Amino acid sequence: MDNQTALDALALQHQRFTDMLRSADSGIWWSSDAAAGLNAEKIKAQADLIGAALDELESLIKKINA
Repeated sequence: MDNQTALDALALQHQRFTDMLRSADSGIWWSSDAAAGLNAEKIKAQADLIGAALDELESLIKKINA
């Protein structure tokens, strides 16, 4: 495998991750100011869930870097 193919594979995964984040709440965080009208408890629950996912991701990245 050449370097460009490896970088393209990484870029694809980066784009997938970006797309997943942007899809949360149908993209409300990226496309409007409507987020101010959302329920604070719902937002906190989402933040907690994202935090747990990031903890898992951090663990995986540490394994990749080992």
